Amino acid sequence: MNPCPFCTKSMRPTLTGGILRDQCGECGAVWFEGGTLAKVLGGSTTEALVEQARGKPGQCKSCQGMLDYVPSCPACGTDAPRCPQCGTAPLAVTTVTVARVAEVPVDVCTRCHGVALDPGELEVLQQAAETERETWLEEWYEGPKSMEKARSTCAGCGRELKPEHAFAWEGRTWCGSCAPAGASPVEPRLTPRTPDIGPEADVDDLFQSSGSNAALDVVGDAVSSAFSWLFSKLLR
Repeated sequence: MNPCPFCTKSMRPTLTGGILRDQCGECGAVWFEGGTLAKVLGGSTTEALVEQARGKPGQCKSCQGMLDYVPSCPACGTDAPRCPQCGTAPLAVTTVTVARVAEVPVDVCTRCHGVALDPGELEVLQQAAETERETWLEEWYEGPKSMEKARSTCAGCGRELKPEHAFAWEGRTWCGSCAPAGASPVEPRLTPRTPDIGPEADVDDLFQSSGSNAALDVVGDAVSSAFSWLFSKLLR
């Protein structure tokens, strides 16, 4: 198993929604390999993200100090965030705008093209995904008739769609039969709640609930949905 890029504890490989990632049960970080991102988001989007990050400093997860080509933080001595695949340290930090409402910092390996997200970054990404979904649904129901017609038919076969049956990909809607790999439900359905974790739980609550595998799966579903739907739009 790969070590966590932030706390170095072993991560657990998990496949949810067709997206493979490594998840740390200790600190809650998530690691997406470059090959996975290229497959889900497209090579051009992944390359654009890497180029945006290239040459930028990393950031210490303990004191938030900037790290320029050093293996550990000169201020507090904490190890720099490190790529679990090739060992590159520090990971470069770049900020991307999600859904025009949130600035999300992401840690990028410019050598292997992998991306790491800490729990705080995951929370921002999930909140942005929810805001984007609500805005999209408002446009669906309340927008001009021409927009309503365009958004309520499948881009592939032209079939009329309801939001609960629609998938989103690169600003267009698709039915389940025509949806490209990586498309996400307009109304994503998360893993059913468990006795210990309700739908109101936030990211920190999920990762603090006794290391529950169910908690990791709930967060994984949300992150996978957000990543496949939103990340392809980040660099437009």
